[in-house]
Amino acid sequence: MGCSGSLSEDGTLPAPGATAPACATVAPVTRATPYVSVAACIEGAPADAAVIREATRLVGDGRLTVVHVAQLPTQLGDTTDASLIGLGVALDPAPFLAAARERLATAAASAPKAEMVLLDGGEPAPAVCTWAADAGVDLLVAGAHRGRMERFALGSFAGFVAHHAPCPVLLVRPI
Repeated sequence: MGCSGSLSEDGTLPAPGATAPACATVAPVTRATPYVSVAACIEGAPADAAVIREATRLVGDGRLTVVHVAQLPTQLGDTTDASLIGLGVALDPAPFLAAARERLATAAASAPKAEMVLLDGGEPAPAVCTWAADAGVDLLVAGAHRGRMERFALGSFAGFVAHHAPCPVLLVRPI
């Protein structure tokens, strides 16, 4: 059936004065997201809120995961930690894990439907890439916020993830 003035089902025009079928209302087209699983990588930085906001926007009705890597004392690269470890002093990782859990929960609060994943230990960028491959993530969203000196001294999480992630990566600047 067509709208007024169009052919009927049998291919003829409606008779003059005949009631033509009404036009159907067309539903608005919504753009489906190609991402079923999006991970927002947070690190306790100014870009975290923008990262979660953008990941939430892109995932639509899919699965959103907020992921954070807890850096334990032996991975901080702090000379104090290294010297204590060299002396055989054991540092308790519990306070570092508790702080990381709190940072993760605080950041994820802006996305109530998000799953939270805390990766405990290891270098952050390779740990996230490995986790993303295992979890079947379709898109990683991360902050791009470090200055030249920080990148030179610490390396670049965003750069590593952009080159080694098993999926597309979106880098977000803090707003």
